[in-house]
Amino acid sequence: MHDEEKIHRNKLPGKTYISSRVDLGEGENLRIASKVIDSEGLHYATVKKEVVLRRTEKGRTEIIAKFLESTRGLSVVTLQAFNGEKGTPQKTHFSFIGEEIPMLLAFFQNIASVEFSDGKRMNITDTELRKLILSKEQATSLVQENQEVFSEVVRQEITKEDVVALGYRKRQLAAFSKLLNEPEYFEQAKAAKKIKGDEALWQAFFERNQWIFGYGLSYFFVTGFDNRRLEQVVAGHDMVHHGKRVDSLMKTRGIISSLCFVEIKTHQTKLLESSAYRAGCWAPSKELCGAVAQV
Repeated sequence: MHDEEKIHRNKLPGKTYISSRVDLGEGENLRIASKVIDSEGLHYATVKKEVVLRRTEKGRTEIIAKFLESTRGLSVVTLQAFNGEKGTPQKTHFSFIGEEIPMLLAFFQNIASVEFSDGKRMNITDTELRKLILSKEQATSLVQENQEVFSEVVRQEITKEDVVALGYRKRQLAAFSKLLNEPEYFEQAKAAKKIKGDEALWQAFFERNQWIFGYGLSYFFVTGFDNRRLEQVVAGHDMVHHGKRVDSLMKTRGIISSLCFVEIKTHQTKLLESSAYRAGCWAPSKELCGAVAQV
C-alpha cells in the first residue's frame, strides 16, 4: 500500500485535516485542508430509458481545498472519489478553481434557504435570489442594529398604509410651511388651483388636510361633520335652516363627540390691534373679535 493510500485510509470522517504551512514567497503562505466522507456506493443504470439507482459497495470521497493563510481565499477545491474497500483513488476527479468556488457554495446555500410559494418552476437570477434570501445571522444583525425602529413598529403596530399616510402628511406640512412663509409660493398655489382669494386657498388646503385641526385646536382628533364639507351654514341649535356661515364645522372623535366651530383667518390677518390698549397689553383686533362673534 502506498503512503498516500495509507494516509487516506487512516483519516476519520469527523475531522478536518490541515497541512503544515507552505511558503509561496513574498509573504504568502499556502495550506491544504481535507475532509473525507464515507457513504454507501451508488451505481446508475438505465433500464428502458429510466435512470435506476442501485446500491453497491461503499465508497469514500475526499474534499481537498487549497487556500491562502492570510486571506483564507480558496484557490482550488478538488473532489476525489476512492474505493471504499481498497482505499485506492478512482480515475475520475473534479476540481473547482477561483471564482467557481464561491459560486458553488452560494448555489448550495441558496438551495437550503430559498422558499417556494407554489409548485411552479422557478427561473431566477443570482442577484434576485440574494435579495430574497436573508440568513438567520443577517436577520438577527438587522434587528440588533435597529432595535428602536423594530420596538416602535411592534408597539405602534405600524402598517404599510401608516407609512404611506405619514409620508403624505410630511409633504403636506412642508407645503403648509411654504404657504405661511413664502409669498411667491402662495401666489403660485392660487394660480395653479385657479383660486382668487387668500382665505379660499386656505379653505381648500384644510379640506384636504382636516387632520391638522386635530393637533392645532385640541388634543382630540377631529374630523368633518358627517362627511360634509368643512364650510357649513349654522344658526343657533338648528343646522338645517339659513344662518351664519362657519369656515369649518367639525366634531371630536371619541365615545362622546362634541361640535367644534372653526373660523379660518389668513396668515396675514392681524390678531391684535396695532396700538397698545394699556402699557404692555394689546386688545384683540377687529378681525379676531368678529370671528369669535360670528361663531
